[in-house]
Amino acid sequence: PCGCLVNSPGCHLVAATLLLLAAGMTLAPSLWTLLHTAELNRRYQPIWAPGVCAYMALGSAGGLLLSSGLFYLWYCACRALPSPFWQPLSSGYPESAVSYPTTLTYASGPYSRRSRLSTIEIDIPVLLSPS
Repeated sequence: PCGCLVNSPGCHLVAATLLLLAAGMTLAPSLWTLLHTAELNRRYQPIWAPGVCAYMALGSAGGLLLSSGLFYLWYCACRALPSPFWQPLSSGYPESAVSYPTTLTYASGPYSRRSRLSTIEIDIPVLLSPS
């Protein structure tokens, strides 16, 4: 009935970006280890070997890249993003079943309802265009 107040496309966009960053952080040292093992063995003693962990980290980075790509694909193909995307969507339920004001009715201030319902406490007002 009420639905989620958080903007799902915006959350998927942020999650995809974080997965992409995690894949980059995982991919860089694994590739360096695989590509520079021979140089380390030449420079020092021949005791360096990439081992199974480097390949597991490469597989994990590939999974993170795939997940990030699917999140971006879902976002680009399926949803339009309202601005600002980190703000929650307006709720679809009425304030009360009858048109009487509730006891929790406040006078509207300089901030919109979307800004007050934000799950992330950001002190950025959502400015409305003057009518």
